Amino acid sequence: MIERKKIVFEVKTPFFIGEGEEYESIDYVFDEKFKVIDKSRFNKKVFENEALYEKFMNIADKAKELRVFFKENVTEFLYEVDISDRAKEVLSQGGNVKKFIRDKFTNEVIIPGSTIKGAIRTALANHLFHKKYYDELINENDEQRFLNKIFRDGSKNAQDDLLKTLFVSDLKPKYYKLKILRPKYYIKQFDESKEMDVLEFLVEGVFEGEIYINKNLLNKLLEYKNNLEKLSFNLIEESLKDFYEDILNFESSRITNPMFKFPNYEEFLIKIGLHSGAGAKTIKDKRDIFVRLSNGQKFPHQSYQFSTWFDEDNNAIGWGRLEFKEEG
Repeated sequence: MIERKKIVFEVKTPFFIGEGEEYESIDYVFDEKFKVIDKSRFNKKVFENEALYEKFMNIADKAKELRVFFKENVTEFLYEVDISDRAKEVLSQGGNVKKFIRDKFTNEVIIPGSTIKGAIRTALANHLFHKKYYDELINENDEQRFLNKIFRDGSKNAQDDLLKTLFVSDLKPKYYKLKILRPKYYIKQFDESKEMDVLEFLVEGVFEGEIYINKNLLNKLLEYKNNLEKLSFNLIEESLKDFYEDILNFESSRITNPMFKFPNYEEFLIKIGLHSGAGAKTIKDKRDIFVRLSNGQKFPHQSYQFSTWFDEDNNAIGWGRLEFKEEG
């Protein structure tokens, strides 16, 4: 038996998820917008125009001249995206832009199911630790043994993992909006580096997918791992609320400057993406975070990271809201 629901994700503040791909300086042009060049269409135009082709060949190995050439001659674009002023400062020098993750076949922006499942896993581990295993595991320093106890009843076998019974599809967009941003961070006092990356952020959108619990597989697992908690949507929702409301309250309470903005808590808000921070990916009372500041100072064994990341309008980065709906 499969217990299935539709999962809806609404972007609340900008965030970035990537897989290592970047736009290089010869992949785009920008003025008021960031415009991704359609190389196949533009190359066809170049090969059909002898003068354009000759000019292109003369500068093909000169990146700076190529950027000027593209800006003057390209009208063929895949898409265009808004771009912030701070990002323009970097791109005017030919900087790279980290690309938001896309479907490999359709090239459409997605939110990977693995990202959502990872957020659920962290919340469940936090919830079950405090509810059931606190006394037993509070002094356990081996992370894998710690997680094996919670999700595998102590087994080292991945097939015994409780989360093997949970499936989350990639989430596809109903609509979305991207923007090229250069994020900044806050560490007690405002601190800004000139070397920060420029990224293609998701700033608005609603995404949908599917989540299900394989009850047959779950029941078989519980037959010989009966100390495991029985996975359910109620347990997932309770864990998400318990974990991420605490994260939001902590981060918003330690930054009192009103210029920095956090979302109001809603069920079921989560924090994901590159700048979500180690605090959102580790368990309360078991965090052991190593902090290195830009000036070289090192702070091992912290209970939370020092930094919180913001976009250029001072919105805390990384927040979105999950909703679980009955199908049909």
